[in-house]
Amino acid sequence: MDRWARVREFTKKEMADEKIAGTDHLKRAYEWCKKVGRARGADMEILLTAALLHDIGVPIDRKKHYEAALPKARAFLGDLGFKEDEIRKILHIIEAHSRYGGPDPQTLEAKILQDVDAIEYVGAVRLARSIVRALHEGSFEGKVHKVLS
Repeated sequence: MDRWARVREFTKKEMADEKIAGTDHLKRAYEWCKKVGRARGADMEILLTAALLHDIGVPIDRKKHYEAALPKARAFLGDLGFKEDEIRKILHIIEAHSRYGGPDPQTLEAKILQDVDAIEYVGAVRLARSIVRALHEGSFEGKVHKVLS
């Protein structure tokens, strides 16, 4: 099985029960990253791998998913044969993708995924994901404008 197939199988398994940031979200983020990354001259293997893995920490710790993903992603990327410098780049992208915490993006690829994750979150998909997330976290008070912040 090639590397991309293994990444897809891994995320499918890890995100099987995730309803908010599941594989449909990861696929959309991946497709946006392909478009934006090519246009901006990004390292596509690093960016697209991070796009598929960026939310694998959600089932572990939704609020700090950008940190919770790191040990699992590191082990998986090592098993896939990524070099240490490639692993560090991918982990930075994962850790910096969230608008809810984590470090500021320091690379082009990290900036792209953070922007793509925000773009993917808008519109009808954003509204649905925001309400479900707020319901899950217990912060929904019936006022949609408070969910979207």
